[in-house]
Amino acid sequence: MERTNIVERIITILSNILFASMFIVVLIQIIARFIMRNPFIWTEELARILYVWLIFFGSSTLIKKYEHISIDMLPLRLSDRGKHTYKLIIDCLALVFYAIVLVGGIKMMKNTHIGRLPCNPWIRVSYLYLSLVVGSILSGIFLIENIVRNIMFSIKNRNTGEDT
Repeated sequence: MERTNIVERIITILSNILFASMFIVVLIQIIARFIMRNPFIWTEELARILYVWLIFFGSSTLIKKYEHISIDMLPLRLSDRGKHTYKLIIDCLALVFYAIVLVGGIKMMKNTHIGRLPCNPWIRVSYLYLSLVVGSILSGIFLIENIVRNIMFSIKNRNTGEDT
């Protein structure tokens, strides 16, 4: 479980770099458009790609601590064992979802490996879909960690007979 903390720190650092890069690109776009009156054509497209990468990187770290937006009406009414069972079910469903996204991302990368972005021809379209693949793998790692943690909690509580 310690390795996922290191992975989480690396993802956070990369997310910060992506955000700073996106901020700089958007700032360049604003300066070029409103101050120089001559907008660059590449900035909007690059900012969009950085945003997609930022979302898939950053959202994977939210999975670890259950920090995504959720409706918690049901879990609040459950016992500790019920909460962990609920989390286990949700995590398993999310793992299936990310497996589907992973397969779809790989297919899209294969389908678009030749294509290049119109305003940034040095960027292949498949790099955009690579964010799906990387984000799904990272999310899967954190989901598996959560699943193991919830199973261990259930086994521990079953052996001790606790349920609060």
